[in-house]
Amino acid sequence: YFLKVGVINSTLTALEYMDKSKGGRGGLIVNISSVAGLQPTPLMAIYSTSKTGVTTFTRAMASPIHYAHSGVGFITICPGFTNTGILKDIDKKTTFPFYETRMRTVFSKVKGQTVEVCARNIVHAIETAKNGAVLMLELGEIHELDIPNLWNPQLDDCVFVCLS
Repeated sequence: YFLKVGVINSTLTALEYMDKSKGGRGGLIVNISSVAGLQPTPLMAIYSTSKTGVTTFTRAMASPIHYAHSGVGFITICPGFTNTGILKDIDKKTTFPFYETRMRTVFSKVKGQTVEVCARNIVHAIETAKNGAVLMLELGEIHELDIPNLWNPQLDDCVFVCLS
């Protein structure tokens, strides 16, 4: 028996209830990633990798082919440094233990945003963002990111990419 938790299982579970083709009312699923998921973050490679997966999974789910079927949109929120418990003992959360001192030094200089400011911006994003948006929330500002398609497969049936 496996406990189904995490972004992918939670998203698929919510989709079961929201999917218009299954009697749901449609809606919006918001997945939380991180600025660390927008580019490689060497001192936190494992965390960065998992957040990149959240961003890519959510963008894939936001494909018009899925939206047309389910009526469910998807957005990705990528908060910058936010004053939460995740920053506690950040030096212990590095890729390799020999980076602990460097992590402590780097993160002692980082400006963070408050949880309240981040939360207000998440609500604003939910109210205004379009399906497929990837939004960076940093220091009280919201930036919609334009992530280009780097590969255009030679297929016309939306097997890999269907963005128009």
